[in-house]
Amino acid sequence: MLVIEDIDSMPDSCRSFFLNILDGATAKEGVFLIGTTNYPQKIDTALINRAGRFDRAYEVKLPDESLRLSYLRRKGLPELAGEEQAVQAAQRTQGFSLAQLNELYVSAALQKRYDDHIDLEQLVLGLRSDLDKGRKRDWLNGTDWGGASNRIGFQ
Repeated sequence: MLVIEDIDSMPDSCRSFFLNILDGATAKEGVFLIGTTNYPQKIDTALINRAGRFDRAYEVKLPDESLRLSYLRRKGLPELAGEEQAVQAAQRTQGFSLAQLNELYVSAALQKRYDDHIDLEQLVLGLRSDLDKGRKRDWLNGTDWGGASNRIGFQ
């Protein structure tokens, strides 16, 4: 299994070489290839519009409130901050990925360790601010077009 993370960021200088490998210029028998991206609309269409390169696309959606709470419980947030705080955190983190929920947990654990208290509301606000800055930056750079007609591979 070969995982290429952020395949949308592949430099032009190696794209031709990579396409030749995908098309069989080099033996790849027995290799299961996975490409990941947070921005499917940025993937070079040459990578996906030919059979044998990437045959399927799957969208991994953001977790809903129930899954966010389950994840925070599994991490141990209720033991750090209490069940009620964990429930409120799950309610306030709509749009967060599991990686961002993990960051929330780690930040809460560090705050508990060094400050002997946890302000989950402030931690969530800080992470949300970072998330919103990232989305604004993508929009300003013209990389987050949003419309379904610009999405590649997902129906």
